[in-house]
This record gives sequence, C-alpha cells and structure tokens, in this order.
Amino acid sequence: NCKSAGKTDVKLTITSKPTITAVTPKCSVTGLTYNVKFTASTGSTVTASDGTVQGDSVINITAGTNVKLVVTANGCKDSVVVTSPICTVPKGSIGDYVWLDNGDNVQGTGDSPIKDLKVYLLNATGTKIDSTFTGTDGKYLFSNLPLGTYSVQFVAPAGQSFVTANQGGNIALDSDAGALGKSAQVTLTATTPDVMTLDAGIKQPVTPPIVHDLALLKSIDKNFVRIGNTVTFTLSLINQGKTNVTGVEVLDTLSSSFMYVSHTAPTGTIYNPATGKWNVGSIASTTDTLKLTITAKVLLEGVQFNKAEVSKMDGTDKDSTPNNNVTTEDDQASVCVSVPIEFCDGKSISLLLTAPTGYPSYTWYKNGVVIPNATGNTYTATQEGDYTFVVTGGTVGTCQGTNCCPIRITKVSCPCGPPACVPVGIKRTKRA
Repeated sequence: NCKSAGKTDVKLTITSKPTITAVTPKCSVTGLTYNVKFTASTGSTVTASDGTVQGDSVINITAGTNVKLVVTANGCKDSVVVTSPICTVPKGSIGDYVWLDNGDNVQGTGDSPIKDLKVYLLNATGTKIDSTFTGTDGKYLFSNLPLGTYSVQFVAPAGQSFVTANQGGNIALDSDAGALGKSAQVTLTATTPDVMTLDAGIKQPVTPPIVHDLALLKSIDKNFVRIGNTVTFTLSLINQGKTNVTGVEVLDTLSSSFMYVSHTAPTGTIYNPATGKWNVGSIASTTDTLKLTITAKVLLEGVQFNKAEVSKMDGTDKDSTPNNNVTTEDDQASVCVSVPIEFCDGKSISLLLTAPTGYPSYTWYKNGVVIPNATGNTYTATQEGDYTFVVTGGTVGTCQGTNCCPIRITKVSCPCGPPACVPVGIKRTKRA
C-alpha cells in the first residue's frame, strides 16, 4: 500500500519512507552539462534515466534535457523529474591599450596613444586567428570570444621597438609585449571571462643622425699664362646631401706663386684673402651650390697649383672628413696653371723635371709622344715642348698619376744686355 504523500521539484516523499531529494541544477560550464546531486533514503534504490545509482550520487544532465529519478523501497516506487535549464555559455574579451612611451616603460604622464597599430589574436597553439587596429585613443578590443586560452601580438611601427615588458609591478600599467611584440598566454574562464590588461608600450623613435655630403669643385679660366698675367679661380661648394649644414668653412689659401688681386663671395659669406678662410656659415637644404671666385696674378714659372678643402662643418659628412688633407676625398679640389719656362734664343736648354717619388714606374711624354727610356721620376729636358708624365699606382684624377698641367718649355727673344760705356775719341781736323 504505497501512497505518495506529495512531491515537488526538489523533494519526493513516500509513506514507506523511500525518499530522494534532488537539488535544482545550476549552470556549471563543463561541456554544457549540469551537475545534479541527490540523496536517497536509507535502503532505497534509485534508478535514473541515464543509469542506475545507489545512495548519494551526482549525475550529469545535458543542457536543455531532463532526467527521471525513480526511488524504490520495500516494493514501493515513486519518481521525480529534474529538468536542466538551458543557460548561455559566457563569452569573453581581450583588449586594452598601446602607447608611445616617455622612457619609463609604463603608462603614465607624458605618454601618448598610438592609433592604427595592428594587433593579432593568437589561439592556444600560437596561430593567428583574428586581427584589429588600435583606435585614436590607442585602444583595441577582441570581443565575443569563446572561453579558452589566447595571446596577442602587436606589430611595432617600422624602425621602432617595444619597451621592456612587465615593469612597475602594476599589470594594468605595464607593457605585456615581449621583444617580438607577443604577450604571454591568458585563459578566459567562466569566472574571469574578460582580460583587459594586455598592453604594449612603444619606444620613442630613434632619430638617425643627419649625414651631410659636401663636395668641392675648382676651375680656372686659363690653362696657360705668362708671369704677370692674372687668372681667376672658381671654387664651387656643392650641397650633394641636400641637408641643412651649419658651421661650414672652406680653406683656399693662395701659395707664394700667386698674388691676390680680388674676389667675389656669395651674399652672407665672407672670404679673408689674408688667411684664405671662406666663412660660409650655414647652407640650406634648398641650396645646391655656392661659388667663390678669386683673381690672382701669377708670379712664378712652372706648373702652379691652387688647392681648397672644407676645413670645418657641424655634423658628419658621408664620404669625407674636414681638414684631413686626403686628396681622394670629394671635399678637396685643386687646379693648376702652366706658366712657360723660358730660355733665350741661342742658349741651350737643360732643365731637370721632377715627378713625385714612390711609384713603381714612370713614363715621360713630350708633346704627347713617349720619350724612349725616360722611366724614372726625373727627366732632363733639352728641347722646347710640353712635358708630361704618367706613373703606375697613381690615383686617377688627383694629379698623382699624371701631370694635371704640362710643363711647357719655350724659347723667347731676349733683350740686349745692360748698356756699357765705350770710350770714344774725338780728333779735331782742319776744314778742307
């Protein structure tokens, strides 16, 4: 004579005392199943729709389904149906902030947000599964993420790098990007579905030093003159690097072979003929060339040179060093002029010509024709003509490997010698 005394969603009572108490299930995310714990009375047998259990038990119920629990004791039975609710599995999010750091490796005063910086979302295996960009406020967000393990990877702007990670002791203000921009992994759980502390600090861009490129060119208006004639040198200072250069000075000192006559310098620059210093000062990036002209009288025979070099400048030149007197660098330039060496007509010519020493071999030329057996660094000229030489191992274009100007030997009509006193006798005679 079993008689039910009544039942509810959570309690079943049978007069013969087989009882079961079922706890209303709560959402517990374990593969979308829900744990239900029930207690059967002593001596009772409980049969569930997903299997037979005895005594105090826990069963898993798939979301959105129900389970019927049947309790039996002394031939009496009763049952209760436990329904598992459908609950929404929580979603998670990851995000935070990217900033241009002021040098202290943490967020704070003096930092500024970086917009349009790309951020990748990586899954537990490190595979990129999504990407986004930071906004004008430097913020980024990955939302509606299934619970699980993730990391993010930031892409630094070209030429920039990340600050030192995990500084300052506050995870909300430090940078989480390692040297390659990747954060450590984080796991989104039901209790902690949102991680909004994955930040990245970017170092201030390193401004590369400005490298200048100044060069000199020199020209002369005449290649052959006589002693006492004037020549005009034109010195061109070229801003090949198209940068703003300051503190520029060029040294162009006339040798004792010349006597200064005049000069013309560009506006804003000063040339001192006594010292040979051309104080240029600043050259704007928009200035291509500045030109200085110097007119001088020639004083000596032979091949005479005029040399100039950049002697000072602020900063670094890409291919030369001021005032080091290296002839192969482009901040130094020279020109020469041939002043004929004259011999009087009727006099024999004997002039020792000398080339720089230290080269393996020499070849001398007269009027462009090789002089047989003239292979030393000296040669004695005995005839009129233009003499040049070429050496092996010289640097082309520097006058080390050949004469920039020929040595010209010529004969001229020499004037009579100084007046001499000649005794003259006078004898008076009668007129016829």
